Amino acid sequence: MGDALKTEKVSFTMPEDVTRALRACVSKRKRSSFVAEAVAEKLKALEAERLRQELIEGYQARRQEDAETNQEWEAITLEKWPPMNAGPVQHETARRATAGRRYGPIQRRSAVLRLPQPALVRANL
Repeated sequence: MGDALKTEKVSFTMPEDVTRALRACVSKRKRSSFVAEAVAEKLKALEAERLRQELIEGYQARRQEDAETNQEWEAITLEKWPPMNAGPVQHETARRATAGRRYGPIQRRSAVLRLPQPALVRANL
């Protein structure tokens, strides 16, 4: 029940044009909350940017280690795959099912579903 946010009176300097705009747009009784919300929003954006930079630095620091790990696993992952120049690989069941047909099960013309293009949605900014 006593979870009301504590407030603190502060004094700071702002450019005159910003002060004039604030006074013109926001009533006297709402200015403190307006400034508090603006500062909180800016702090949240700064924190998000800090975290973004931290992630970038972390990814860059691990780039070499990740490349080495990927190289180790690539050989293991690809050892059961057919060589790239072996041509298309087709499952035996699919070969029998499409024998003598002009189109395979995926390429069959009647199976192509044409959907109408979605209308473009314009964002209200």
